[in-house]
Amino acid sequence: IKYIPEAYRVEIGKIVPEVLEGIESEGNSGFDRVLDRYRLFEGFNYVFNLGEKAKIIVIDNAQWMDEDSLEALKYIIRNRNPDTIFIFASRAENKVEKSEEFFRGLSREHPVDEIFLPPLSKAHIKEIVRVIVGAEIPLLEEYVATNAGGNVFYAEEIVKSLFELGHLRFMGNRWDFEEPEEEIAPMGAEDAVMRKFSLLSEDGKELARILSVARKGYIELLMALTGFNEGRVFGLVDECLKGGLFVENEEYEFVEYRNELVREIVYKREISGLKKKRLHKRVAEWLEKHCPEGNEEDLAYHYRMANIKEKVVEYGLSSAKKARELYANRSALKYYNWVLEALRPWENSKEKARKYAEVLLSVIDVKEHLGLFEEAMELTGEALKLSEKFNFADIKGRVFNLKAILLWRMGKIKEAMRLLEEGVEYLYSANLSEEIGMVYNTLGILYNTQGEYKKAIEVLEKGLLFSEEKERLKTKALINIGNALNYMGEYGKALDYYERARDISKKEGDKKRYEIASLNVGLVYYNFMKYKEALISYEDALNVAEEIGDTVVKAHLYNNIGLIYIGQGNFPEAEQYLMESYKIVKKIGERELIGYIYNNIGVIYGAKGKYKEALDYFLKSYGVARKIGDKRIMVLSGTNVGSTLALLGEKERGESILKDSLDLAKEMGISELILLAINALTEFYLDSTELKKAGMLIEEGEKIITSSKIAGDVEVDFLLNRARFCILTGKNSILCEIFKEIERKLKEKSNVKGELSYSIIRTEYHLRRGEKDEARAFLKKINKLLKKYRDITKKAYYLFYRWWLADLTHEKNAEEYIRKAERLFQSLGLSHKLK
Repeated sequence: IKYIPEAYRVEIGKIVPEVLEGIESEGNSGFDRVLDRYRLFEGFNYVFNLGEKAKIIVIDNAQWMDEDSLEALKYIIRNRNPDTIFIFASRAENKVEKSEEFFRGLSREHPVDEIFLPPLSKAHIKEIVRVIVGAEIPLLEEYVATNAGGNVFYAEEIVKSLFELGHLRFMGNRWDFEEPEEEIAPMGAEDAVMRKFSLLSEDGKELARILSVARKGYIELLMALTGFNEGRVFGLVDECLKGGLFVENEEYEFVEYRNELVREIVYKREISGLKKKRLHKRVAEWLEKHCPEGNEEDLAYHYRMANIKEKVVEYGLSSAKKARELYANRSALKYYNWVLEALRPWENSKEKARKYAEVLLSVIDVKEHLGLFEEAMELTGEALKLSEKFNFADIKGRVFNLKAILLWRMGKIKEAMRLLEEGVEYLYSANLSEEIGMVYNTLGILYNTQGEYKKAIEVLEKGLLFSEEKERLKTKALINIGNALNYMGEYGKALDYYERARDISKKEGDKKRYEIASLNVGLVYYNFMKYKEALISYEDALNVAEEIGDTVVKAHLYNNIGLIYIGQGNFPEAEQYLMESYKIVKKIGERELIGYIYNNIGVIYGAKGKYKEALDYFLKSYGVARKIGDKRIMVLSGTNVGSTLALLGEKERGESILKDSLDLAKEMGISELILLAINALTEFYLDSTELKKAGMLIEEGEKIITSSKIAGDVEVDFLLNRARFCILTGKNSILCEIFKEIERKLKEKSNVKGELSYSIIRTEYHLRRGEKDEARAFLKKINKLLKKYRDITKKAYYLFYRWWLADLTHEKNAEEYIRKAERLFQSLGLSHKLK
C-alpha cells in the first residue's frame, strides 16, 4: 500500500487508520476527515492493480453487503484488469433485496460463474464435529448432524452451546455428552435466524410462527391455521422461501423449515406458551382427520405438546413400534418415555399400571440393545415392584429374564443363572408357557458361555417345545443350539441349525435374528477355514447391522473379520478390525467379547515378535475370562499365556499354566479345546526336548482325533507336532504317511500359517538327513509364504535354516545368514532358542 499515491492512501486511511502510520507531511494532522468516495474507490483500484501477480479478492457473507460496499465493489469490478484480479464472493441463500439485485445484474455485464453448493451431508457434519472436539462421540455427532441441517456455522454454534450449558463436558481425559431434553438455540445462530425473520412482512412472520409449531406445512393445514385463502398462503410461503427460512419438500408436498435449529429458534422466541398449546392441539386434530397414516410420530409429538395424554399413549406406542421395526432404537426410547410420562400417575388404576409395566419392559429391552446396562438394571427394580403390587405374573417372569440378560452382559453370570433357575420354577407354577420358553433360551445362552454345551442343548430343546408358535423365540433357540454344537466342534450340525434360523428370520423379516444367524454361518465357515465364504456371510451380516444400528453385532463381526485376516497373515488389516471392535466394546461393556479381542490382539503382537506386548494382552484376556467365569476364553488365552512365557524363558511358570489350561479343557469335556491345550503343551515339551512327556500327550491327542470330529487348524497343528516328534525321535517310517495327511488337510483348506509351519518342519527334516535340494525347495516355499504370512519368529527360523543349508553346501555367505539370524533372535529376546 505504500506504493500508491499519498492522496489515495490518505483516503483509505480514513477507514483503515493503520495505513497512515509513517506518513510524514506538514499537513498530516489536518487531513480532511470527510470521505471522498471517488478517491477511496480509486485508492482500492490502485492497490488491487499494483504489481504483476494476480490477486484474489474474497468477500464472505456477501448477502449482507450494504449499499456503499456494493458501490465500491461495482467500481473495482468495472476498473479491474480481468487477467490479474479475480473476485470470489460467498453468500447464503438469504434474499436480501439490495445485494440480490446487485448480483443478478452483475452477470449481465461481466463473466460470472455461479456455483450452488448443497448443504453438507450428515456424514460431513459428523466429521466436522470430530475435528472440533478432537474425539469420536457418536451420540454428539448424531445430535449435531440432525439439528445443524448441513450448515457448518450452526454445527459449530451447537457444539459451543452444548459445552456452555453443561451437556458436553470434559471429564478426566475424555468427553461426556448427555443429550438435552429440549432442543437448544445457540446465541450466534439465533441472531442470524432472527435477522432473516425480521425482514419478513407481518403476515409472513405469522406464517413462520405457525409453521414453527406445525413442523410440516401442508397448504390446507396452513390455510386452516391462518384463515388466509390459498393464494395468500402461497404468496407468504414464497416470501419465506426467498427469505431463506423455508424449503420445499417436493416428495411429500409440504414446506418445512430449512433445518430443525431454525424452527426451534422461531418457536422459542416468537410464540407464547398458551398459543403454542392451542396450535399444537389444532395441528394434531387436523392431521388425525386428514392424514393420520404415516404421521404417527407427529401426532404423538403434537398431542404431547397439547398435553392430551390418552392420545400420547396411543400414538407414542405406534411410533415406538414403528421405530423398533426400523431398528431406530434411540427414537423408540424417546417415544416410550413420552408414553411413560403420559401414563403417570398409574398407582390407582390396574389397567394403567399394566400398560406402564409393559412399556417399562420395552424401555429395559431397548436400553439393553443400546448397551445402557446400568440404566436398564435400575428400571428392573421398578418393574418388579409394580408386578408384585398388582400380581402381574407374566410381567414378573419377563423381568426375571431381562434382569438375567443384563447381569450376564455385566459379567455376573453365576448370579444370572441363579435368577433364571428361580424364574423357571415361578413360571411353571404360574403356567406361563411363552415366558418359560424365553427363560430356557436365556439359560441356554449362559450354559454356552460356561462351556456346559450339553446342558445348553438340553435346556434349549426344552425351550423349543414352548416356542412352536413363536417364530422369533424359535430362531433364537435354533441359533443358540447351533452355538453349542459349534463350540463342541460339530460344525456340520451347527451349520444346519444356523441356516434353519436364517431361513425363518428372513421369511419373518426379523433382521436382528437374520444378522446373528449370518454371523454364525460365517463362523462355521471360518472353523472350516473357508475364509472366502466366511467373509461373504460376515459382510451380509454387517450390512444388516449397519442398517439397523446394532452395535453389539457389529463389534462381534469386526472381531471375526479380524480373525480371518489373522488366519491369512494380513496383520495390519486384522489389527484395524480388532481395534474397531475394541472401541465399540469399551463403550457398551461387552466383557465376554473383550476377552476374545484381547486374546486376538495378543496373537498379532506375537506374530510381530513383540512377545512382552503379546503377553500383556493374553493376561488381560485371561483376567477378563476369570472375572466373568468364561472357561472357553480361559483355555484359549491360558494356552497363549503359557506358550509366550515359555518362549520368553519362564519355562516353569509357562508349563504350570499350560497344564492348568489342559485340566480346564478336560473338565469342560470339549474335544477341540482339549486338543488345542494338548497341542500347546506338546509344543512346549518338544521345544524343551522332553520327548517322553510329548509322546504321552500325542497318544492322548490321537485318541481324541479317532473318537471325535475335529476340523480346522487345531487338527493340522496336532499333526505338525506329531511330525516334529517323529523327526526328533527318529521314527522316520511313519513320517511319510503323516506328511501326506498334513498335505491333504492343507489342500482342503486355506491355511497359510499351517503351510508355513509344515514347510519349516520339512526343511528341518531334510537338513537333518543332508537332503540339500529338498531343503532348498522348502526354503524357497518358506520365503514365498513369509510374504503372505508375516510372522517374524518364523522368519528368524528361516534365516537359521538358510544358514544351515549354506553351511552344508559350503557357501561363502553362510556366515552372513547366521549373523542375520543371531541379530533377529536377539532383537526378539529369543537368543536362548537359537542356542
